[in-house]
Formats: sequence, C-alpha cells, structure tokens
Amino acid sequence: MFTIGEKFVVNLEKMECSYCKWMLTKIPCCHALCTMKFLNVDEVNFIPNWFHKATYAKVYSPIVYLVNGQHVWETTEIPDVLPPPTKKMSGRLKKKLLTMEINEEQHPNSQFGLLKKCGICHKLGRNKKSYNKVPTKHGPS
Repeated sequence: MFTIGEKFVVNLEKMECSYCKWMLTKIPCCHALCTMKFLNVDEVNFIPNWFHKATYAKVYSPIVYLVNGQHVWETTEIPDVLPPPTKKMSGRLKKKLLTMEINEEQHPNSQFGLLKKCGICHKLGRNKKSYNKVPTKHGPS
C-alpha cells in the first residue's frame, strides 16, 4: 500500500485505489499513475489489453476500409446534407473586452490601459459625475 497526499490509498498488486475509478473503468486513475511514476513502474503493464492500439487494430481491421478522396465518390440523386441555416439573433451584439495590464501608479484613473476623459470639459482624469460637485476647478477651457 502507498499513500498519496494522505487522501487516497493505492495498491498496485491488487490494482486498486480508494478513489475507485480504477476499479470501475479498469484504467489507472491519476493517483495510481503518480504512484507508478514514483516507484518507477511501467504504466503500460497496468492497462488492460483491450485498450491497446494493437488490439483495436486487430478488432477493426476486417471492418474498416480505406476511403479514397471526394473525387472518387459516387454521385447520387439524393441532395447533399447541409448544416442547418444560421439564425441572426435579435438584440445588440456582445463585445469582447480587451484585457491589458493597467499601471495604476502612472495612471490611477485608467481602465483597460486608456485614460478617462471628462465628458464635459474633455480633460484627462476627470469625469461627468464629479463635474458638478466641484464647479470652480472644472470648466470649459
């Protein structure tokens, strides 16, 4: 028995883990794989044969045939299957916001890397909300 992080117990001899995923799927869980890596054990030995590529190829070799390109396909009278038509959704399109690093020390009033301007006097670092509160400092210039 080997304990990983004092949460799950892995037994490589019985192929068990207290996480129970290994017993259900027969594929080693991440806890078992970490244990195998820690003990320098080859993980391939713990994967069942039916999950190996050679077994897959052997099972499907008589069934799956190679398909040539579209230029060799037979044309039929049946119309081609097309994707469903796209619908234009009503309402305004959503914008994706750009995320940029903001340097708050240089520009404390910036958002997304751009300085804010007052909508009335158009000076940097001011805004419409504070414009009426301090009428002496703000004014058209």
